[in-house]
Amino acid sequence: MRECIFSRGNKGYLINLKHVEAIEEKCAVVKGEKLLISRPRMNDFMRDLTKYWGEVE
Repeated sequence: MRECIFSRGNKGYLINLKHVEAIEEKCAVVKGEKLLISRPRMNDFMRDLTKYWGEVE
């Protein structure tokens, strides 16, 4: 079974990449909720998400 993959969105929380539906206005959309991605973490988060989406398809 595949492990859950997490990436830090900001200093307050980790985001399970399996549940990210979209990226809108510097936010990750998870189950309809927009979670803000901080500017310093945006590049790392997008790299992690792109890698994850590439692996699951």
